[in-house]
Amino acid sequence: EASIVRLSLHRVKQLHSLIYYLSLEDDPSSDELVNEARTLVDFVMYVSFVRFYAARRNGSSDSKASTDMFSALSQSTSVWTKYSDETYAKMFLTWFFVSLSDGCGSEQTKEGTLAMILSMDASFYDNGQLMSVFVETGLQVALSHFVDSVEDLDEASKLRVMLVGGNHKLDQLRQYTATTKANINIVSSRKGYSSAMAILRYLSSAPIEFSLGEEISDNLGVLRVLD
Repeated sequence: EASIVRLSLHRVKQLHSLIYYLSLEDDPSSDELVNEARTLVDFVMYVSFVRFYAARRNGSSDSKASTDMFSALSQSTSVWTKYSDETYAKMFLTWFFVSLSDGCGSEQTKEGTLAMILSMDASFYDNGQLMSVFVETGLQVALSHFVDSVEDLDEASKLRVMLVGGNHKLDQLRQYTATTKANINIVSSRKGYSSAMAILRYLSSAPIEFSLGEEISDNLGVLRVLD
């Protein structure tokens, strides 16, 4: 499967070049090539995330098939993102943040190393399609990790977890992250807090400019555990 993913991405690169030259000549046949490229990206993302989610459900954070597929995706983000939508950008970044938090742990994983290498690539931050949902996705994954860590506390400790500036309950916090958690069964509660903090530290130092949207700010608030 990893070989098929690489061949598909290689074809997308070929199509991208053809589409560029045809667009210079205003050739309408480029539309067919665009559709083919989008279909290939659909296939690549589907196969890659089936492997990724399957490995996570089985308790593995270092699947060779998944690593090989995302290695290919990471090496060609500047091309395949031109034929994808926001959903695929968020899916790829979900893998990125999950793997990055794994890579910051005591047990290094191949996907964690791959994500860390990508995080040090300056061209990664020039990708507009990914950067448009970069912070939002990172916060969602971090919040999902945080909720997992909270779920491992006793009831008395849970009562001490609050969102500053409102009377939000813990179940509202879970509801806000329901979409992310439904898509990725990513962590055990034992390391949820440290994974969340790893992502937040990375976001605070990433070479990007961002501002939180009103919806994210209202729901996220400022997380803290009261003394």
